[in-house]
Amino acid sequence: MQKYLYESDVIHAIGNADNANGMSELESRVFGNICKAVSALTGFTCIYAVTVQSEYSLPKLSEECYTTLKEAQDFIETRSDKPEKITEYKYQSARTEYKIHTLQIR
Repeated sequence: MQKYLYESDVIHAIGNADNANGMSELESRVFGNICKAVSALTGFTCIYAVTVQSEYSLPKLSEECYTTLKEAQDFIETRSDKPEKITEYKYQSARTEYKIHTLQIR
């Protein structure tokens, strides 16, 4: 399921309410600016972002965005906690959940 990235409301672009609650307004603005810069510099209209949620904590947005789904998956698969692939977009380790979000930049 693709999400759309709007300048005024990045929080809704990265997922459902469960994930959005973990992102501060400042984080969402910074993320929006990063995505726009990536689009302007590379010409990409779609990028992949990863949220990481450890047990008993709110989700955190990865510091990097990826240009392919494979790059986002590789990032998760090389983590030290060895997460198990649940779906193409979701991984789970003993204490951490990883989700990949497809963002289409407009």
